[in-house]
This record gives sequence, C-alpha cells and structure tokens, in this order.
Amino acid sequence: MTFSLLVGAIIGSHYQSRVAVVIELQSDQGVNTASLTDGRPSAGLRVTQMLEEHLPLVHQIETQVYDFPWSQKVFADCLAAGYSCHLFWDGTDLVGYSLVAIAAGEAHLLNIGIDRQYQRRGYAAHFLPVVLNITSDLGGRVVYLEVRPSNKAALALYRKFDFDQIGLRKNYYRGLTQREDAVVLSRDISGNI
Repeated sequence: MTFSLLVGAIIGSHYQSRVAVVIELQSDQGVNTASLTDGRPSAGLRVTQMLEEHLPLVHQIETQVYDFPWSQKVFADCLAAGYSCHLFWDGTDLVGYSLVAIAAGEAHLLNIGIDRQYQRRGYAAHFLPVVLNITSDLGGRVVYLEVRPSNKAALALYRKFDFDQIGLRKNYYRGLTQREDAVVLSRDISGNI
C-alpha cells in the first residue's frame, strides 16, 4: 500500500504565521485506518499552528526530550517574533512541535521535538515533510539546522530527507561533562518536498 501526504495550507496575508494545516495519511483505498504504530489509528494525524495557550504542553515535551531544554519564555518569544511554529497531533494527543525562522528565502529549523512516548514509531518521518512544505509555502527556499553528532536518530532522519552536511560548529552545544559540536545541515526546498 502506498501512502501519500495530503497537505492543505491556508496562508494569511504576507505569510504572517496564519497557517492552518491538516494532514491525512491516505492509501489507494482511501483514508488509512491502519496504525501508524502500535495500533494507534493514523487517520487522526494533523498539524496546527502553535498558540500561546499550547506553550505549557510544548514545554513539557521539550523538558523530557532535551538535556538542556529551552525555557517557556523562549517559545513565547518565537511566537511573538512571528516564527513558523506548529504542533503535530494524533487525535487529541500532542505528539510534537516545530519552530522555524524564515527570512529572505532562508529558513532555520530552530527546534523540532517529538514526545518521548512517540519516538521511534514513525511520527517524525511524517511531521518533518509537512514542516518543510509549510516552510516552502512561506517563502523558504533553503532550510538550515544544527544537530548533535551524538544524535544518530536525528541525523538518520535528516539524511533520509536529503539534508547535506555543510559545516561543523565546534563546541556549539552544552553537554553534561563537556561541550559538543554541531553538525550543520541544509536542504534546498525550492522544489517538491
């Protein structure tokens, strides 16, 4: 069975973070009611715009998935700055979030997180292309990001989606015992995602 991602976006004037996106996993036989993972129905997957009222839930995920999490204020500042901030849901469960800064055709994927209980179950592979499509629709032509070399799962995901390493930032990340480098990746998103 082949699946395609259907993404519908409503973009407000001048691409001001007014994006409403709904995704469905669809098979040749209609909406997929088979599970994405472990028996959960995938027909309820959707992406919405992050709002300030979501910040406590977002921060809860952030603190469980990162050793050095962003503060809730940093997320609030990103919303206030008009960054492209989105949430990934499975039914009523918040699965993950993304924050992207876009200017002059360049996008920086600042943060993306998947709730620990949903990791390694295929959710990130469904969310990332939606984030890239939204970013492209908002005028991004190239997307950049940093990732820890020790984060093998994230590196594999980004490579799966054709990100290329373009640099290395020495001692970029804080560490428990010492600082860690950052692998700098980029991808052209001016064509189809």
